[in-house]
Amino acid sequence: MKKCPVCNSSSNIEQIPYCRKCCWPTGIAEAMPKHPELCQAILDWASQAYKENLQLKNIQLKNESDSSASAMNIELQDSLELETLKLELASLNDRIKAVENNNSQRPVQTNSVPDISKIVGEIQVIKKAIRDTNGFLEQQVLQNQKLDTYKQQSEKVLAEHQRMLQDLIREQQRQGDELKMVKSSPSARNVNQLLPTTPMVEDMTSSLMMSSNLGARSSGLGEAGLIKEYNGSPQEVPKSLRDGSKNVSIADEAVARIRDGNVSNITFKLNRSGNFLIISRGGYCYLVPNKQRRMIPQMYTVAQALYKCDGYSENYHDFRLIKPALVTEESSDCWKLSQQGTLEFI
Repeated sequence: MKKCPVCNSSSNIEQIPYCRKCCWPTGIAEAMPKHPELCQAILDWASQAYKENLQLKNIQLKNESDSSASAMNIELQDSLELETLKLELASLNDRIKAVENNNSQRPVQTNSVPDISKIVGEIQVIKKAIRDTNGFLEQQVLQNQKLDTYKQQSEKVLAEHQRMLQDLIREQQRQGDELKMVKSSPSARNVNQLLPTTPMVEDMTSSLMMSSNLGARSSGLGEAGLIKEYNGSPQEVPKSLRDGSKNVSIADEAVARIRDGNVSNITFKLNRSGNFLIISRGGYCYLVPNKQRRMIPQMYTVAQALYKCDGYSENYHDFRLIKPALVTEESSDCWKLSQQGTLEFI
């Protein structure tokens, strides 16, 4: 049971959407959910009109002397109520227009009582939307569960493939080391002199040497370890990497070429205050940024020729080394870029 907001009488307005006493349509708030101020203004007007009409009716009933006079008074009261309602509706219409103009909202017709069937229809539409939303959420939960299962299976397959790849790399490295030992031994040199230098033998030797180099670089003993150490210190390059490294900067003539759009033959020179470090590991020379030098936009323009930069912005917080660049030594104080690296900015 709920109370009517106009006459304050209790009735089962959940099943019958109007008051049995004053016939007020109680669903006006649900019909206009976007106009709470307008709804409240209508309720205040209706309540005040109901009280005034009730007082007028009580006064007239006290003064009636007989049944005929009572009937005349009731008829007069109805006439007065009708005139009062007309005046109140005109005043309310003006107030509603003022509220609509102030709120810059879509005009709402307020000079007529809301249609009960329309209110019930809107409620049914809302209930259907809620049911559809719940069904959609349930489908999403099931889909997420399937994705989690697929992710777990994929991670297992990936781990197995990585293990097999590591075993293959270790085997290639072992074969490369054995080949180096055989070629460096005196007996091997004598045997090589006796063997015919056919194209097949040369191709096999070249393939084994390439496999050896690939295994040495991909084994994680050089590049992977360097990346892990480098990213482990967010503010500066770790001392373990700085020891034995060389501070370098891009040669002036190379900077000029880069700004002109020519990114070939990029060389580096020794410079104690340089923006980059050259670290030698496993027979390779790796080029990494010096973390103590912030990468300003002017420097970033040049750095794009050395690294593939993901997510760079001028106000970046930090960056991670995904892959170091490779350089080759041209002389004791000069190096040349041979392969781009990759940086990820966060």
